[in-house]
Order: sequence, then structure tokens, then C-alpha cells
Amino acid sequence: MRLLRILACCALLTAIGAAAYADVIVTLHNGTEIQAKSVTYDGGALVIDGGKPIPRSSVKRIALVHEQKSSAIAAAKVPEDVAELLKTAEEAHKHFPGAKMILLVDDGYEEKRANGTWLYRYRTAAKIFHPDMLTMSTRGLFFEEEREKPRIVQARSIDPDGTVHDYDPASVKVSEPSRDTVSFGRGKSMTYQIPDVKVGSIVDYTHEWEVFNPYDPEMFFPSWNFAGTEPFIHSRLEIVVPHEQKLYWSAQNMPESAKKPRIYPGGGTTTYIWEMRNQPGVIEEPNMPPVSEVVPRIECSPFNDWSYIKKWASERLTPRLEPTKDMKKLVGGLIKGITAPEEKIAVIYHYVQRNIQYISIKGSIASGLCGHPACETLENKYGDCIDCAILFAALLRIAGIDAYPVWVSTNDSPGIPTGIPTLGGNHAIAEIHLDGRIFYLDPTATNYRYPAFRWDDHGIHALNPILAKIKYIPVPDPSREMLDTKYEMGLSPEGDASVKFLSLRTGSWEDGARGYFLRANEEEIKKTLNSIVNSYSPGAKLLGYDIKNEKDLMKQLEWHMNFEIPGYAEKAGDLLILRIPGLNYSFPEIALEKRNYDLDYKTSEGMKHLLTLNVPKGYKVKYLPPKMEVSSKYLAYEASCKVEGTTITFEDSYRRLTRFVPVSDYASHREMLQKIARFSREHIFFEKISQ
Repeated sequence: MRLLRILACCALLTAIGAAAYADVIVTLHNGTEIQAKSVTYDGGALVIDGGKPIPRSSVKRIALVHEQKSSAIAAAKVPEDVAELLKTAEEAHKHFPGAKMILLVDDGYEEKRANGTWLYRYRTAAKIFHPDMLTMSTRGLFFEEEREKPRIVQARSIDPDGTVHDYDPASVKVSEPSRDTVSFGRGKSMTYQIPDVKVGSIVDYTHEWEVFNPYDPEMFFPSWNFAGTEPFIHSRLEIVVPHEQKLYWSAQNMPESAKKPRIYPGGGTTTYIWEMRNQPGVIEEPNMPPVSEVVPRIECSPFNDWSYIKKWASERLTPRLEPTKDMKKLVGGLIKGITAPEEKIAVIYHYVQRNIQYISIKGSIASGLCGHPACETLENKYGDCIDCAILFAALLRIAGIDAYPVWVSTNDSPGIPTGIPTLGGNHAIAEIHLDGRIFYLDPTATNYRYPAFRWDDHGIHALNPILAKIKYIPVPDPSREMLDTKYEMGLSPEGDASVKFLSLRTGSWEDGARGYFLRANEEEIKKTLNSIVNSYSPGAKLLGYDIKNEKDLMKQLEWHMNFEIPGYAEKAGDLLILRIPGLNYSFPEIALEKRNYDLDYKTSEGMKHLLTLNVPKGYKVKYLPPKMEVSSKYLAYEASCKVEGTTITFEDSYRRLTRFVPVSDYASHREMLQKIARFSREHIFFEKISQ
């Protein structure tokens, strides 16, 4: 085995002088990591494996690798369990030689007892191969002291020679966890340090939670990920339940051989065991789904239908939706004179968005998942996602609109399990039933204009606990996530351009711009707009701007600018060459030639450009971009350019239609995006008219 010794860069360079060392890892300030057999230093630069010198100022860190005695030799001098870990680590490095860290042991244990209490225990033992993983030395446990008791069963680091460094119980600190200014709840954090953790160490710890006062004795939903970004040698989940307790499970992304557990009845209990071995870590790719969505995963439930959860949730949610006189008075005033149902929804939606501040105050699973009564949220003028969803649904019901608070998991997190009944999700929104349609709105999204709602609610499942139904929230039509930019350009024979600019936005595009214009002061806005204008060409000058409807959510935001760009069209002999403003599509998500995971865009997207300009006096059109049209089930793009008299019109439309593009279609999708990117670099050419 080998141990990496990390030294301060300056001290090491002074020490090595012109000497050469075998097996070196050099990390540069730009993040580049170079593994080499030798390094020499001449006082001003590093020479790695006899190659090109690297300036001293570019070097961040140097790690020297020293040979150690094999674990087989060390094993004779260390306890059996330590020797076994050392042996496993040695073999693991052969399986996964490039890993920064390898999980040697990844064990989960959950036990539900006949009296409704339960025990959770987790053990991990990991071999550290890279400095980035030294954060493993700090561990933490979160707990609610009125319901559960945490315990550090054991925690230690193990050197390659078998030396064990146990944690000091005096290092344990219990404190209120750090929170942002809008989140308040019960719970404490227990943190501690594992000593002498360094590259080459094995970090081995076991945590345990004794849940002596569960919120509901029937609620027992174990889950387990069998992988992450680091590889593992052995991952195991063991669940123990009373023999009369049924356990149902759903397996995702698992081989058939691992989906079914081994089941051991006896002693008044039934034990279920799943395990997997020698799995590589997930190598993350641009725009891939959340890691937890692509790794092998088990979800468990004590229920095979939704009846218990429906009853539990309905008993808590339904009373919270009850209207009061103040609520009825508010709705009456909001919708007075309005007859169209969608306009009623919009008015109430925007009221909750703008008048209920996001503050989360939680003390139990009931308030966490089922919120506070709508009347309290209205009176307090604050609440979190479930509070806002309850209030919004309650106000809609008063207006005669059928609506429900629903649980979701945002599309940047693990999705709600759909195979078995569970409590799940990290967010809550509103589900609206109108004229046979079902659609969704998120009243925590402060600056979205009806019918738009937060992008991270798109392309996910929503659980309606009152109706006990799960429905898929599709991504919206690209017209609802659209950036529409219009340019009216006057072009002089010298290539100077005067531009009237208009940006019309919907969905996330509009939310972002509206939020900025509401937050920023006039000086900040001017600086930002000047920066945008100068991005078209250095020397461009903002002449004026007008932002309309930023405060009125019932109207579309309009962003107007007037600016001039000296020398925007480039002269080349008798030619005048014009770049089409704003037309510059780039798709960093297709940088990889091949992918292992689907593309995950989170939502749909639309972009439009419309340019009208005059043919400069003394010039004629020599070249216009050709007509372009490509489409698939994932996207569509059209572009055209025409001249009528002395007016040129260019317009295009890009629409991405789906959240996901599967790996199987990546090659064709990539080729299509490359065509669009190449087309977006087209120019308009004018030629001087001969006198």
C-alpha cells in the first residue's frame, strides 16, 4: 500500500531542491491534478517527469507517495476487524484505482418494534485517497431530543499500518443547527471530530438513533441508496419488523438479482436484507438527473394502499382548509366584478404570492407535512410552502374553484416514490381542478405571472394526500417559458447601428427579470443595462430604457431599451458584414460525445428573435442566412430571413419540448443542437453598389 503525505508547497519546494521523488501528485491552482513518477525543482519552476517546466506560482499543492508495508504484514499486529478493513481497502484500490474515496462498508439497519418505537443504525467505513475527502473527519447527527436519542457507537481513523485513532467523546458538541432567517423548527445537531484523518486513512464510524416517541407508530418508511458519486465494495440494508407487520417495497435502478431481499422469519420478527457489491461511483455529467434518481434504490412502506395515509392526511389537512369570515371577505373583495374562473384564480394566486412572506415555523410532522390552518397563515401574513398551498387552496374554494394542497419533490431532488404508498416530498404546491382539467400553481413563486409556476415544479409527480392520487406535472408548453426578443435596427453606410430593443418574457424568464427590476435601484439597473448593451459590441451606448408592468403581476413585463453601436457592422473592402444581434445559441450540455445518463433539462424552454433593419444606403444585399428548419420529439427550430424592398426581416424560434432526452437519442439530439449552434453564427452581407 501507499500513503500520500501532503506538504505545504513552499516548504516542500525548498526541501526538494533539485532532488527527484518517485510517485507525486501535483495540484495546480486551476484545479488540474497531475500524477507523475518524478518531480524536480530548480528554484523557479517544477519539472514533472522531465517535461515542460511549470512556474512555481501555478502550484497549489504537492503530495509525495511513500511505500508502506502491505496490509497483509500489518494484519498480524492489529485486531482482526482492522486487518479485515485494511485487506478490503487494498483490494478495493485494485477495483477502483482512480477513486478519491471508496466505501468499504456501507450498512443501514432499521428496526420497527412491536410497541411502535424503532431503531436506526448506520455504519460507514471509507478509504480516503484524495485530499478533497479529508472533510470526512467532521461528522454530524441531527435529532429531535423529545422524540429520539442519538448515539455515536464508534468512530475512528485507521492508518495504513493498522494504527487506530479513536474519537474523543469530549469533542462532541450539541447545538442548534444553523438556519437561514426564514426557517425555524425543532431539532439539534451533534457534531464531532474523528482524529488523525489524512490521505491513506480509513474513516470508520457508526451512528445510532433510538426513536422512543415516534410521531405516528404506524409511519415507517425505510429507504436506501446503494451508491453515490463514490464507489463501494459492500452496501447492505437490513430491516427488522414484528412478525405480524407486512413490509412492501419498490426497487429502482437495480439488477434483477438484487431487487428481492433475503427474508428471515423467527424470534417474533421478520428480517429483510438487500445488498450489493463492487459498484462504481456515479461519474457526474452535465444536465444529468439527480444522482439519487439514477443509483440503485429501495423504498419501503408498511402499507399496500393509500387508505391509512389518506385518512391521516385528510384528518389534518381538511380542517386547515376551513374558511372564516375574514377569508370570505378577502375573496369577495379580490374577485368582485370578475366572472371568468381563470381570472379569479389569477387574482387570488397573485395575492398570496405578494402578501404571504415565506417563513417556516415547524414543530412536528403534522405541521411539517400538513401545515397550519389557512386562517392563521392569512392573519400572520407568513408561512412556508405547505402553509401557502393550504391558504391558496382554501381561498380558491371560497371562490368556487376546486383546489387541494399537494406534496411534491422538486426536480432537483429525489422524486416522490410512485410504486408504494409513502410520505414524501420536499415541497408543497396547489392542485386545481377546473372544467375537467387539472393543473398546478406554486404560490411561493413570488414573481411568476399566472399561469406560470416555478420551474423546479415541472416534470415531477404530485401526491394529493386528500384524494390519495398521484399525478404527473408535465413541463409547460415552451410558449410559457419563452424569451422573446425584438430588435428594430437602423444601419448606416459606415456600419453604425441604432437599435430599439424589446424583451417580452414568460415563466422563469419573466420571474427572473421581474425580480431583478423590483429589487435593484435605478443606479444598479443602469449599470446592468449598460453592461448588456456593451455585450453586443464594445463602445455601445445606452440612450434610454423603460421597464413596464414590473409591479403588476396581471400584466406581462415589458423591457424596452434604445441604444447605439458604433461600427457594429464590420467593413471588409466593398462588403459590410452584420452579426444578427442576440443570435448566439450554445449548448454546453452536449460537450460529451457520449453519455451514460439521460439529459435532464428540468423544464421546457423557448426563445425567439425578430430583427428588422434597413439596407444601408449605397449597399445592396449580397447574402442572407438560408432558411433553417429542424425538429424532433424533443425540440423544434425554425429560422428565415427575407428582404422586401429596402427592409430585411430575420426571425427564428427555438422550442425545447421535454424535460428529458434519453441516452438512446442523445447522438441525434446532439447533432441537431450542433446544427442550430452553427447556424446561429450566420451573418448578413451587404455589398457596395458600383457607381
